[in-house]
Amino acid sequence: MDWYPWGPEAFAAARAQNKPIFLSVGYSTCYWCHVMERQSFENQAIGAEKNARFINIKVDREERPDVDQLYMTAAQILTHCRPPGQKLLRGEKSRPLLREIVR
Repeated sequence: MDWYPWGPEAFAAARAQNKPIFLSVGYSTCYWCHVMERQSFENQAIGAEKNARFINIKVDREERPDVDQLYMTAAQILTHCRPPGQKLLRGEKSRPLLREIVR
């Protein structure tokens, strides 16, 4: 996969290519982060698909705790932000809302 660091270059590429951002927040000593790296991110077919559809940003939560905190808070809010009796938000249903939050 082609990875961008968190910053203006990644956001400019997303705007220019009209692609959403795929954000991966983890840390270098996390066992499960390395498992996902091996099983998903190093897979050529998955990488090609992600590169075609997204601007991929990788963030180390120890280097950017501000970004980690922002997205952990957003995930918690979105998980609990639903009308009574509705299922949890899924990616395709929350995408328009996430676009508005990011703008």
